[in-house]
Amino acid sequence: MPSIISIKQSALLWIILWISLAAANAAVTPYAHYRMGDSAPASNGGNNLPYDSSGNGWHMTNSAAGTPVITSTGGPDNDAYYTFNGIDQHFYGTTTGWNPPEDNVGVEVWVRTPNLSQVNQHIFGTGDNTVGLNLGYDATNGTGWFGAVAGVAFAGSIGTGNYTAGDWIHLAVVRSAGITTFYANGIPVGTTTSVPADASGINALHMAVNNGGTSMFSGDIAEARIFT
Repeated sequence: MPSIISIKQSALLWIILWISLAAANAAVTPYAHYRMGDSAPASNGGNNLPYDSSGNGWHMTNSAAGTPVITSTGGPDNDAYYTFNGIDQHFYGTTTGWNPPEDNVGVEVWVRTPNLSQVNQHIFGTGDNTVGLNLGYDATNGTGWFGAVAGVAFAGSIGTGNYTAGDWIHLAVVRSAGITTFYANGIPVGTTTSVPADASGINALHMAVNNGGTSMFSGDIAEARIFT
């Protein structure tokens, strides 16, 4: 399994990946982008609901009883981030019409956690943990951070032994020409040709929670983006 490299190295590798995607698909276009307050409003209404800075208006519309904390600096490159307590904090839903592509689409997130024993946690994706593409964390059998065709098949994982608690890590899952690839800090870790279920509907998009709201992520999310 590839070793996980530094954040500084991963930034360059991710730029190379984006250039490759742009060359293959003519353009890389943001579909939804949650910056957690960097160069955009931090929230869309109460409870720190994430604001979509892509211009497409896919702001989060629902939250749990608890309100995630926004910290303005300290994330990757000293940017803002949200902290989720793993107990009663998460977001879901956007607006009517949510229907991201099922192919030639990617998801990325900057994330960290101090809790390496969490089981089957959804972080972010084109839908939830049952539809579309998703990124998450699962301590079961040492899986660790993973990318998947939600509810269908893993694309890859890094293992709990290849991550230090509390370190920022960049995760991405990209589906292109029917192949889904999982990246950790810019390194491709695994692939799958499984077909995702359609991620559509007002409540399909989830952040820091599994579908049904029964299991919530404990950790920090600094940046989350869906692009085509």
